[in-house]
Amino acid sequence: MSQPAISEQPPVDPPLSLRFRLFLYALLLACIGLPLAGWWWIRSRAAVMQEVQALGGEVTLFEGSTSVLFQSVKEIRLNSKEIDDELVSRITSYGNLEELRLSGGELSKDGVAELGSLTQLRMLSLTNMQIPDGLEDLANLTQLEDLTLDGPAIGDEELKTVGRLTNLRALYLHRTQITDAGLQHLSGLSKLQRLMIRDTGITDTGLAFLPTTLLLDYLDLSGTNVTDDGLAQWKLATAPRFLSLRRTQVTGRGFASIPFMQNDAVLDLGESPLDNAGLSEIGQLTNLEDLRLYKCPITDAGLENLKSLSSLQDLNLSQTKVTEESVPLLKSAWRLKSLSLQGLDFSEDAILEIERAQPNCKIRR
Repeated sequence: MSQPAISEQPPVDPPLSLRFRLFLYALLLACIGLPLAGWWWIRSRAAVMQEVQALGGEVTLFEGSTSVLFQSVKEIRLNSKEIDDELVSRITSYGNLEELRLSGGELSKDGVAELGSLTQLRMLSLTNMQIPDGLEDLANLTQLEDLTLDGPAIGDEELKTVGRLTNLRALYLHRTQITDAGLQHLSGLSKLQRLMIRDTGITDTGLAFLPTTLLLDYLDLSGTNVTDDGLAQWKLATAPRFLSLRRTQVTGRGFASIPFMQNDAVLDLGESPLDNAGLSEIGQLTNLEDLRLYKCPITDAGLENLKSLSSLQDLNLSQTKVTEESVPLLKSAWRLKSLSLQGLDFSEDAILEIERAQPNCKIRR
């Protein structure tokens, strides 16, 4: 008896393994998800830029950049009471940000910690802000070269953190609550070239805490309680090119014997009690190029003491007691580029006389 014929079936491929199927699904998700993630990343960064600009801020890109791709934002400036922890957190998405200027608003410890994550920052300015929990997390900003802290939220405790930023070249402390004792925390800032402690309660005692080895190019002590004695006792090794003693109690007494003042090029003594006797000392600082005597109680007789300042180019005599009797001196004693006579009773003829003798001088009146 013959066997029934067995029909041949076409070969069937084995089913795909579960692992391979999962691989395909993952590949598909990656193909879809990565572009979406990139789109979201770009959009979120663009939204931060738009938010800053909507609040009146400015955003500067690195040279050659045309978009917010590749962390191309170099600088952000914003003055707004809307500044808070959340906004700062969004700003930190620009990891290569080098300069940040914030004014107004309030930051808690979390917001300051976000700022501390911007380790590429080279310049930071925080003005008129409420910062109740201090600045300790800013110690992470080891590349910071330029720091501005303005307002009553800043005191001696914050200077402890500032003193750890040893790469600082410029430090501006304006209208803060720092005291003489706080300045001792800055003793390690050996790279400082520019220092401003304007409108603070600093006295001669605080000045003594600052290192004498500082190579300062710019020093602003305006609105402090520094006196002639404090300057004389501070044995600063190198003269700052710019020195402002505006609205202090200095009279100029003993200036000629202070070594670090001998090379000053710009000296601002506006609104100080400097008088004619003080001008006799100023007249011996022969490297002066710019002298600002706004609202000082000086007269024509005192001005004669400045004839030896052969390098003088800019002179501010606004709201002093100088009169037209000094016209001959103003015509010939110096080769001036700028002369301020605002608030003085100089006639048109007197002004014309000076202008003819000093054709390259711009007179402000």
